[in-house]
Formats: sequence, structure tokens, C-alpha cells
Amino acid sequence: MTKHSKYYYDYTRNGRVVEEGTPPEYYIGKTHKYEASKVIEDFQADNYNIGVAIAYLLRCGKKEGNPIEQEIRKAIDHLNFELNRIAADKETLANLVYENTDATTK
Repeated sequence: MTKHSKYYYDYTRNGRVVEEGTPPEYYIGKTHKYEASKVIEDFQADNYNIGVAIAYLLRCGKKEGNPIEQEIRKAIDHLNFELNRIAADKETLANLVYENTDATTK
């Protein structure tokens, strides 16, 4: 059995098989029929957490059995993950700068 992140999306997990390459209806816009993944790819292809947050917000109220509040909380979780990642990256960078500065002054 393959282990996936708790945020891994398996299109077959909800008991219905989705045709290859066809996203569920809740990932398709109502007016212009834009696919959520295409919008995200265009704007946030380089950032997983922001992209997933956008996907949750785009499908709010569309996925049966998933209350809007739940989808918003999931989006907020991913935004918090990203904020924590950014803070950790800044801390790592600051430590590297300090270590390099300290090494050159000895």
C-alpha cells in the first residue's frame, strides 16, 4: 500500500471513478468552465501550498459532503503551512549568514 500525504487527492476515493483527464464537476467553474488546476498552474505552479489553498477555495460549496467551513479551514491550513515554511527558510538563511560571518571574522 502506497503512503501519501493527508493532502494527496485520489480521484477514485469517493467511490466514483473519474475518467482519465476529466476533473470532478466541483473543480470546473460555472460561468467560463475554467478548470481549477489550470488556473492554479497559471498563477501558482511553483508553490504547492498556495495552489492547494486556492483549489480548496475554488471548490467551496461545490463538493458534496464537504461543508464550506471545512474547505476554508483546509485552505487556511495550507496558507499557515506556507507561512511556517517561509519563516523556517528565513531562519535557515539567517543562520547561514551568521555562520559564514562568524567563520570569516576568526
